[in-house]
Order: sequence, then structure tokens, then C-alpha cells
Amino acid sequence: MWNCKHCKVDVSRHNAHPAIDSLGIYFVCPGCFERNPLTGSKRGGVRLQQAAASEALSLNRPFLRSDGDLFFSQTIQNKRLQVQVTRECLDRVFGSDGSVSQDSEVLRVNLNHIVGIATQKQRDGSRSPIKVLCADFGLI
Repeated sequence: MWNCKHCKVDVSRHNAHPAIDSLGIYFVCPGCFERNPLTGSKRGGVRLQQAAASEALSLNRPFLRSDGDLFFSQTIQNKRLQVQVTRECLDRVFGSDGSVSQDSEVLRVNLNHIVGIATQKQRDGSRSPIKVLCADFGLI
């Protein structure tokens, strides 16, 4: 049994099948159609479990701004890394006006996508801080 982090409904594993994409393993709640992350258990074989609250993507995460860029910490593949979203990316891709409140909202709304890009870059060999750029979204 899993629990939807959005609508708080208990969901049978028979009603919500796990899936995988570039952002990781997840299930979609059949009630609210929201994505919920899953993690692999370390108990031999493959066993999926719901991510602990501390591992889930926090909506109120602290971040640092330096020269307009936004930095936050994220655990990726069992490593604590810093992710850097450039000012240009915040402006051009996400439409931020540069204010702290707007940057916070951009991060809250787009966190799954940003972390998915950072995860792929980490797999491809990028080191911390992992820089998320406009080019990652097809903008040059």
C-alpha cells in the first residue's frame, strides 16, 4: 500500500503500477493523477518502496542566491550535491522576474523537472554544483 503525498489517499499497488522515466521511478495516484516518487529497497532483489519524507522533494527547501543564480542541495544517487539554476535559465525558461518570491515559486513548481535534469547530468559525469542551463531546455 502506498500513500499519495498530494491527496493523502492510500493507494493499492494493484491500482497504481510503478513506472520509470528520466526523473526516476514513480506511481501516479488514480485519484488525483499526481506523480509520487518511489525508491529502490536495499534488501536484495528489486523491491519498490515509497520515498521517505526526508527523501521526497521538499516544497519548502532552503536555497541560496548568488549573482542571480539559485543554489539548493539535493540527494542524487545517494550523494548530497548542490544544484545551480542559472539566472538566465530562471528568466528565459521559467519566466522569473528575479525576486526571491518568484524564484522560490519557480523552484517549487518546477523542482521535479530541474532535479531530473540534474540527475541526468550527474549520471553523465557532472560534478557538484550541477549547473542547470537554458540549453538543457533546448534554448540557446
